[in-house]
Amino acid sequence: TNPVGPRGAAFDRIVRWMPKQVDPAPEEQALLSGSRDNEPDVEAQDGRSPGSAKSHHDRPSAATLEHKRRNAFLAALLYGCTSITITFFNKAVFFVWHFDYPITISLLQVTLSLLFFWALSVKGVIQLPSISLRILSLAAPLSIFWCLNVLSGIFTLEYMSIPMFSTLRRLTTLIVLIGEHTLLRKYASRPIWLSVIVMTLGALIAGASDLDFNPIGYACVAINNLCTAAYLLLIQVTKSKLKVSNLQLLFLMNLCSFPCLLAAVLYFDSTAVYEYPHLQATSFLLVLFASCVQAFVLNYATFLCTTLNSGVTTSITGQMSKLVTMTGGLFLFVNTTYTVTNLAGLFIGLISSFWYAYIKFQESRNGG
Repeated sequence: TNPVGPRGAAFDRIVRWMPKQVDPAPEEQALLSGSRDNEPDVEAQDGRSPGSAKSHHDRPSAATLEHKRRNAFLAALLYGCTSITITFFNKAVFFVWHFDYPITISLLQVTLSLLFFWALSVKGVIQLPSISLRILSLAAPLSIFWCLNVLSGIFTLEYMSIPMFSTLRRLTTLIVLIGEHTLLRKYASRPIWLSVIVMTLGALIAGASDLDFNPIGYACVAINNLCTAAYLLLIQVTKSKLKVSNLQLLFLMNLCSFPCLLAAVLYFDSTAVYEYPHLQATSFLLVLFASCVQAFVLNYATFLCTTLNSGVTTSITGQMSKLVTMTGGLFLFVNTTYTVTNLAGLFIGLISSFWYAYIKFQESRNGG
């Protein structure tokens, strides 16, 4: 006898004749993924275990993974190239033109960025976020650490050569790695930790043998490293809380920074900047304008690289870009003295940066 009964047997026959679920096309998966996450697991009719159909459809296609890897690489490339050029332009502003007003430079960079956002909004390219006290309070910590990061970095270039600045900045990577591990629960592999530790040792070796040691410069670079690490970590936290795009978050950061920088310029720099002898020189204004434009691009590239990759990858990309600044600094800015130990530390840090990049490439190929 059939324990299910005639009704159960009829139901089984209907189920066997029902059409099986068809895999959506790759372009449809992106549209379906959002609603599928909210659906309960159902048992497939072909004998698979409950939930297996959902995990099968949630698995990204090879084309999707390749697209993500390409975007992540391009974001890192944009960040690396811009960090190279802006370092030289900022150094030229101080070393060549002797415009020693970093707060004013930061204010000009923020003002130009806000003008860019206004123009893009008028043209309908972007939609600016709504402004409220809650949104500004959430974006304020990011703005504070961005200001401290920019100002301490600019101050450091006044007291330290570009190669040594680039090398000691590698200490930021270890701080970011520890921060992501403890605060964001992002756990790096053992080879990643080893490459970052070797990079840090190279920076310490180079710093210990620096013949141009300046305590003010080293204090500034220590503050700069801490502020950069906090800035990179806050990008991920703040964007998650506000649910905004990279450009919208960058707009909020600049908007919060503007009043503070304006007040600082009026108090510290206004009279001296007005009396600056080259204020109307065309060459100086072009260099200053280029620095401001690159600051806008660099900030956006930092947000993009951090969200598509991680804070550690952004930090490492910045360090790898220092290969060009280290080499160029040897020839363009000759106020630097080196020893064999100093150069060995620079070389160790550089090699470990490429080692990290190779590890990340292998992990991305393996789906890590």
